[in-house]
Amino acid sequence: MDDPRVTMHARGGMGRKARAKGRAGEKETRAMLERAFGRVVRINYGQSAYGGDDLTLPLVNGLPRLRIEVKRRKSGVHGAVLRGAIEQLEKCMDKGDVGVVVSRNDNEPWYATLPAETLFAWLSELELYRGLK
Repeated sequence: MDDPRVTMHARGGMGRKARAKGRAGEKETRAMLERAFGRVVRINYGQSAYGGDDLTLPLVNGLPRLRIEVKRRKSGVHGAVLRGAIEQLEKCMDKGDVGVVVSRNDNEPWYATLPAETLFAWLSELELYRGLK
């Protein structure tokens, strides 16, 4: 039987500090999205129980739904951590959705990881890039 005095961290799960850091990262990402899109974005607080994404930007004006997984770490959002985030997104995505991992190491800027073909398709739609050789 599990000892209730043993923390999740000691059992191999996320500790309180790690959960707080993750939650803060989700809130920072939500604020960036709300500034960029001028609309309310909800955090999927129950997602850890069912394996969904952290944030979802719904379908709008024919644009794909964005499924966003946020990773906030002291260092090293790469390798197994990044692969795990991508796999988590793939499990909850429907056809046509775009999965994006938004990550930040301590004292560094935020970065987004998404399929290169999606990025290039979006860039090709921008007037700025049209006609460049």
